[in-house]
Amino acid sequence: MAEPPREGLLSRSELRRLLDALLPSDSELNSLVFEQVPALLAHFHPGLTRTAKVDLLLENADPESLVRALRARGLRSPGRRQSEVFDASPERQRHLKLVGLESLLESLLSAIERGGWVVVTGTPGSGKTALLVAALQVLEQRRQKPVPHHFLSHRSADSTRPGVILRSLAAQVEALYPNQVDLDASPELRLIQLLSRVARDGVEPGQELILLIDGLDEAETVGRANPFPRFLPSELPPGVTVVCSIDPHSPHHDWLMHHAKQRLGGMLELSGTARRSEAEKLCEAIVGTHSKSLVLIDAQVRQAARAALGNPLCAHKLVELMQEQQSRGVTEAALTRDLPHGLDALFARLFRGLSNETKAALGLICAARQPIPCALLDDLLGLDPGEAQQHLQSARVLLDFPSSPPGVQPPLDCVGIAHRPPARGHRWRTACMRFAACTRCVTPSPSTWMPTPFRRHPRSSPASITCSREARPTAVPPSPRI
Repeated sequence: MAEPPREGLLSRSELRRLLDALLPSDSELNSLVFEQVPALLAHFHPGLTRTAKVDLLLENADPESLVRALRARGLRSPGRRQSEVFDASPERQRHLKLVGLESLLESLLSAIERGGWVVVTGTPGSGKTALLVAALQVLEQRRQKPVPHHFLSHRSADSTRPGVILRSLAAQVEALYPNQVDLDASPELRLIQLLSRVARDGVEPGQELILLIDGLDEAETVGRANPFPRFLPSELPPGVTVVCSIDPHSPHHDWLMHHAKQRLGGMLELSGTARRSEAEKLCEAIVGTHSKSLVLIDAQVRQAARAALGNPLCAHKLVELMQEQQSRGVTEAALTRDLPHGLDALFARLFRGLSNETKAALGLICAARQPIPCALLDDLLGLDPGEAQQHLQSARVLLDFPSSPPGVQPPLDCVGIAHRPPARGHRWRTACMRFAACTRCVTPSPSTWMPTPFRRHPRSSPASITCSREARPTAVPPSPRI
């Protein structure tokens, strides 16, 4: 990453932009504060926003010392640049097999060959990520080299920050074209200037540079500001292609389409009316693959598929719901009776049936935005060991139970949100967080909320829950810090 200037004093706004670009995660910012103004950490109470933290740092730190500290942290070293690449392997592992979208994959690859902007649109659960993962695998096999990519995910707060996206893409392009690296490039201009140099000197015929970005609608925003100009190229140089996906209901969807119109190579709509019959057949195939284990007749398979409303993710979740009901002794004839129609209705029904303990646990998981140890949930909620995991069984359809990060010994049982709730589903996430804040606890700051081995993991930087001491009932003692 670019080294701060050696001469001249940076303005406050320039320092803010530099901090956002170079230290986008909370853990990195907290580490810098600890080194420069350790007394400031006492003011980093639970729920303090990143903007407020940066304001406190700029008000209390000497600008020259701050610039020297950034330089001393080795921001110009090759190892630092390599560490900027965000690990997308979890998303790629979740979508190893593409089912029912093979024809769309061929259309997407054809659009990529034409070059320019290639935009994939679709509502949550329509298959955008699965399609882009499949395209990424095909492109890397054909080219025999990595394709720069970034997957924005609600499971990791860091992945959605514009500074992280910018740095990750730039570092991957620099790894492909090491002769084009400019160590003195301005952080906010690093990617666009790099693309221009690569297009001018580094692209071989038939080997155009492709950038793949999934989940633009997940990008972190400040107020109503559009985050896309902070990491998307203002214009595409010749020989550069950008493949991206977005929810058509995103407030910045129209901006993206207008921006891409300058060199639009193709657009694929996964949830449009033109694909409705094809999507419904896919949902029927998904339910049909589980019909034997669920002992469903053909009429029930069609009924469950109709309830998915053409959404593959909803079809998968309805299958999981029926499997959970079957484990509780519900008869085969009653499994498809009164199924919720669509993801919104499915999440709403699940939320209504959750216990207060489950809602509180979900609130903490939503606020963390990454898998967290089940033992930590027990401690924060004042429950007996294993009790949080037991309560969360009723919300398994919403959850993912991954293994603990590499190097953590002994291995810990973790739990995270599996899928981002759409539309009305967002309300249950907000309700869960409010419930957790009002019932239980002080949530520790990101630097203290997890065991030491987790803090060493490069992706461990969850957002803290907004929680006031006044909102906590006096009858409930504060939860212990870990």
